[in-house]
Amino acid sequence: MVLSISNLLTLLIGRVPGPPPVVPLAEEDVDQRRIPTTIRLEPNVKAFIERHAAGTGLSIQDFISMTLRAVMVASDSPKLSELDLVVSRFFDLFESYQVNTVDIPLFLPESRLKRADLEHRDRVLNVLDRDTIGHLAKTFMVNPTWLNGTSSQCVEHSQIGRWYKAPANFARALLKFKYQDSVKRMSVTFVTNEHVNLDRLDEARREEDSIGSVDVTPVISLSVQVAGVEFEVFEIWERQRWNYINCRLGLKAMIMFCEKARVSVDGISLPQEKYRDFIAMTALPSSALTRPYRTWKIEDVVWDSDQNLERAELEEVTKYYTSESLPCYEKALSGWDRPTNLDRVLAIGELPKFGLD
Repeated sequence: MVLSISNLLTLLIGRVPGPPPVVPLAEEDVDQRRIPTTIRLEPNVKAFIERHAAGTGLSIQDFISMTLRAVMVASDSPKLSELDLVVSRFFDLFESYQVNTVDIPLFLPESRLKRADLEHRDRVLNVLDRDTIGHLAKTFMVNPTWLNGTSSQCVEHSQIGRWYKAPANFARALLKFKYQDSVKRMSVTFVTNEHVNLDRLDEARREEDSIGSVDVTPVISLSVQVAGVEFEVFEIWERQRWNYINCRLGLKAMIMFCEKARVSVDGISLPQEKYRDFIAMTALPSSALTRPYRTWKIEDVVWDSDQNLERAELEEVTKYYTSESLPCYEKALSGWDRPTNLDRVLAIGELPKFGLD
């Protein structure tokens, strides 16, 4: 079981007693009772401790002490800490998606939890059965095994959308979300690490595998509403490298599709540590995809203008866009009318039609 720093400290809040009272020692006992505590830290460990200590508002000494105590508790009571982890992740989920605590009961089926119950760990734990965890995982598009504490991955492999050599899958997903009543707004971001920008993409195009992989991950962001409460969820799509032309054409076709279908699109570059957590899926997307990050106009790569460093490839992208039948989905998404065959479009990939069949 993998425990995050926040999970470890949550364990401490309810389970670890405060330090014992200080009892003055007789002078002759001081040397015998003193335990050396000076430790040497590797630079990366030291940086980790300093960063998280600052983030939790603790001194470095207090942070180290509390973390070690949390590890001690988790090690001595593995079964109990597993239950605590379920409760901790339950609250982490709502905090990360910026849902107010008082609104949490609205998200559970059949009003199983009242607001007053949120103050009692056992009452919360008792309602977190398989059905409730599955319901919350579906609502927030997260991995149910992360919620029940048996996995460290917030998004499971089967939840990642596949678009390689089939960008129409991505177009159908956007079409599906457009006609969901709970979805109020949607946008698309193409996520990279902090070293990637338009110049770096162009270098990857020119140099291909002569340089390291330049990866891009499409993400669909949805503003949804449940019981009158609005929040943002994220659907992650497969990460592919800009260096390889077949992957690059697919990514550019998806960017072009967003532009033509009037779906808001942006590029964001995450700081290295946030990007690692995002790629590993060990951080909730709602946390990983929050500032600080850098935004940039990734749509420049499909513009017919001098500012497009990859303009020479635009004709090939346009041909690929047409060959994948994306103009049909574009019309369906940008139009005001619901396609008459929407269910078949989503189920078997039939091309969208309007009006009478």
